[in-house]
Order: sequence, then C-alpha cells, then structure tokens
Amino acid sequence: MEDLLEVDWYFQSPIDFEHKQYKLFSYLQKCDSAFYERIFSPYLLHTEKIVAEMETTLQNIKNFERGVTKKSLFFSLEGVYIKEEGIPKIDEIQIVEEVIEFSLPLLFQRIELGSKLSKKYPRILY
Repeated sequence: MEDLLEVDWYFQSPIDFEHKQYKLFSYLQKCDSAFYERIFSPYLLHTEKIVAEMETTLQNIKNFERGVTKKSLFFSLEGVYIKEEGIPKIDEIQIVEEVIEFSLPLLFQRIELGSKLSKKYPRILY
C-alpha cells in the first residue's frame, strides 16, 4: 500500500532531518485519519513493525559506537582517570539517530491511540 512508510524509511535517500520529518508527519496524519475512521489495519501493525525496526537500528548504532570507543588509562599528579575516545561521527548516521529519536515517541503515541480505539471498536487485524 503506497500510504505506508517503508520499514527502513529513515535510511532511504535523502538523509535529511527535515525531509524525514515531513515523511513522518504525512504518515502520522494518514494513521490518525484511518484510526478515527475505525480502520486499524494495516496501519497499527505496520507502525508497530516500524517501531521495532527503528529500536533495533538505534540499539545497533549505539552498540557499534560503544564497541569502537577507545578507553585509555592516564596517570597524573591529581590521580588516575580514564579517557574515552570515540570515532568521529558520520553525519548521515548522526542524522539517522536524530530521526529515530525524534520519531519513536510520536510513533508510540499512534500505537497507543490505535490500540485504545481498536479495543473500543474491535475489528479483525491482519
């Protein structure tokens, strides 16, 4: 269905925060319209899938950053301290992180709304 976001929409070109906001807001508006018309499928399940993928991606990015962070032990007259040096940030990855962190709360709100409405007005989800 062309109204749905691709599951990896936040990685697709162009990697631009404002463009991704526009795509997200457009999708959320479609979700809201469908939910208020008591149409929960495929929006609710698809939004849950997008959230799961985004959470996994964000966790993978953070694990990678932690894995390549260099920790060094330094001694000085003031004491001993650990200095952490990470890799330089890649602009596109940083934008993807920002998009995910911005998007997740809004997507969670739609999942909560869709879940509440689907319980109030039960329909078959497929």
